[in-house]
Amino acid sequence: MTLLAGPYALVILFFGGGAFWNGEIALGFAIIGSAYLALGSGISARRLFKSDLDAKFDNRKQSLLIALLATLMLAASVALVHYFEITFGTVSGFASILVGIAIGCFADMSQNTQEEDAEPGE
Repeated sequence: MTLLAGPYALVILFFGGGAFWNGEIALGFAIIGSAYLALGSGISARRLFKSDLDAKFDNRKQSLLIALLATLMLAASVALVHYFEITFGTVSGFASILVGIAIGCFADMSQNTQEEDAEPGE
């Protein structure tokens, strides 16, 4: 799933750049902003539900804050898509939000988790 983060970013930048090119600056920012807010919401949700967190990061103290931020980012993303009526051809802009959340939840982009998953002696 990590391999999909790059193409997702490029597709969103393509559609946002196309809106910039057509002179619709606010729509371009809305496309890019809503996609990256959805991606951030998915990453926050992954950090919230991941059981093997970093030892320095106390999840009990931060879980309410992470849940609140993930909810606010998702709400802002949905509001941008709804307000600007974002569509990609025949596909609704809510599909880009769902894809962003899925990539954020299931893609493990940090090197620390890859090192933790490796077995000792490798």
